[in-house]
Amino acid sequence: MDLNGKIEPDIKDFKQWMSLLWTTGGRYLDMFKLLVINYPVPLPVRFDQP
Repeated sequence: MDLNGKIEPDIKDFKQWMSLLWTTGGRYLDMFKLLVINYPVPLPVRFDQP
């Protein structure tokens, strides 16, 4: 069984994934800024859940 095809990332898919991560990351950053501005109190931050 050849696992190389599954382990090695496809460059095209990788670029799409990076693009998606960049755009969603920007949106989360904006939401995070709003959260910090509106609620300037220490909040528990969970990075494993959106």
